[in-house]
Amino acid sequence: MSLPLIYLAFANDSESPLPAISREHDALQELLTDGASRQFYQLHPDPFASIEKVSRNLSAFRDRVYLFHFGGHAGGRQLILTDQEANSDGIAGMLAGQKNLKLVFLNGCSTREQVRLLLDKGIPAVIATSAPINDESAGMFARQFYHALARQHSIEEAFQQAASAVKAAGAHAPQAFRGIDTAENDPGAEGLPWGLYTREGVEEILSWKLPGQRIFASYEPPGWAPNSFIINVLFQALAPYDQNLQAEQARLRAGEDVSEWDVRPHILNCLPSPIAEQLRKLFAPDGGYDKASPERLEKLIYAYSVTMELLAFIMLAQLWDLMWNRTTRNEDIALTPETRANLLEYFRQDEGSIQSFNFIPLIRSARQFLDRKEEAYFLKELEEVHKIYESGGTFSAAIGFMEQLKKEWAAGLTGLDAASLCYQAEEQLAEVFRVLGFLAKYKLRTIKNIYLIRQRHQQPRYRHSLIELERVSSGIQRDRTFEVYADNQSVVFLKSDKDVGEYLNLSPFVLDKSAFTNDHKSFLFFFSHYDKAGKGYCYTYANDPSRSLEVKRKQPALALSLSTPGKKEEEPDYGKAIDEFETFFELVIGTKPEAL
Repeated sequence: MSLPLIYLAFANDSESPLPAISREHDALQELLTDGASRQFYQLHPDPFASIEKVSRNLSAFRDRVYLFHFGGHAGGRQLILTDQEANSDGIAGMLAGQKNLKLVFLNGCSTREQVRLLLDKGIPAVIATSAPINDESAGMFARQFYHALARQHSIEEAFQQAASAVKAAGAHAPQAFRGIDTAENDPGAEGLPWGLYTREGVEEILSWKLPGQRIFASYEPPGWAPNSFIINVLFQALAPYDQNLQAEQARLRAGEDVSEWDVRPHILNCLPSPIAEQLRKLFAPDGGYDKASPERLEKLIYAYSVTMELLAFIMLAQLWDLMWNRTTRNEDIALTPETRANLLEYFRQDEGSIQSFNFIPLIRSARQFLDRKEEAYFLKELEEVHKIYESGGTFSAAIGFMEQLKKEWAAGLTGLDAASLCYQAEEQLAEVFRVLGFLAKYKLRTIKNIYLIRQRHQQPRYRHSLIELERVSSGIQRDRTFEVYADNQSVVFLKSDKDVGEYLNLSPFVLDKSAFTNDHKSFLFFFSHYDKAGKGYCYTYANDPSRSLEVKRKQPALALSLSTPGKKEEEPDYGKAIDEFETFFELVIGTKPEAL
């Protein structure tokens, strides 16, 4: 089940503009943002509502809209959307399709005539007006209503509080009507135009309140099989970036049978290995994760966490490169207070708190800093991802769901059958990958060593000993020669597999143990936290978060060998990674790690 949704539809008329409309939109969005950010509900602001957009969104948000608010010009039989007139019959029909709709608020002139139509369509409660309303007064009434509603007052309480506020400003209070015979319940000249109307037999709707806590509901559709949903989504989302998946789509269009087993290996082989490895475990029948269980739920959560961490490391790496490049050009550049605060919050996490850490504010603040400096994203698709996330649609709802689920899991997820949440988690994770499928376009590589090839009277070339980190079943070292060079002992994102001309170095946030040893197989680690007491940089094994690595200067830690569990072996010299971290802290944050 998805989050309840509040749809805020606003429209202005270019020929007769309403100055207070934009202020009403901004105020309502601000009042409701806290609950939305805490994932009590989802907020969809639509400041330029049109017939096409409202129709499309109501169809996409099927059964998720709990409250629909309209602000703008209106009349007895129409709502004036963005330079379009929408017939009330059509709007009522679209709203009637929302089975969980609790309230429709029509904050325009003389909308009471539409009440009977809405109530007859089955909508439980409507706030409408019996006369033309003042633009400023309309905004004030709406702000007071949602101020109360956002603070856990019922519909009736919020309505009366808004009425009292308007009355205190010098007018008479509106009346609340219980029943659909609106003709006999005119507030008259002594009352204000707003009225609260309910359908007979459902007066209890007046006690309804906005969700005040995040509730996970058990839900599993009939006939659902684990992995079927996410595989279908990934098949479509990744095909533009993978020839093998395109070939399977061609077979499907030709009428051939294409099964999940045909596309699974191609899905795994085109994603960065830290993500693909988690999906492999979900898909594999021998691990037991392909059945609804707490263990499967944990893997779904970790697949999401790894993806968000990777995006955070990408943004941190580009932020660092930006500041380094501008500093070397003697430009005065410093983080904004918000960006620095988010960085400090992240690096102050410890082993216990990092498991539930929300990377979204960190990613957002880094992105905003790049925007202010007019720096293009290395992953250019992130510009569109930002727009999709900020629109408040299904992607942002999926992010919110997974973040809350991650937090609840870290806290123990008590009182719920974790297995019953597997479908919801798979559904929301699939939505995340639907938007982030472009990651398959880029190539993740470990660069172990770079050798100069210099022959007389010829341009130099550079042989890179590297490990491909897309094919989950490979991760084996091989040599490739390019006209330019990347960075030694690093994990990099490449824009093309044909050269290393455009790359983003993710080290030391992502560390491949094999880059510092003679191993020919990758062992990828993600930075976890800084151990202030022990002055060590702590990492977790990307494939298995229960395995860790601690990097210290001069006193290398002893860690479990990944090749032979239980066997002690001395760690290699990670001095380069430590140097990079110290440089990052000094240049970007302006402090030393031990001073965090």
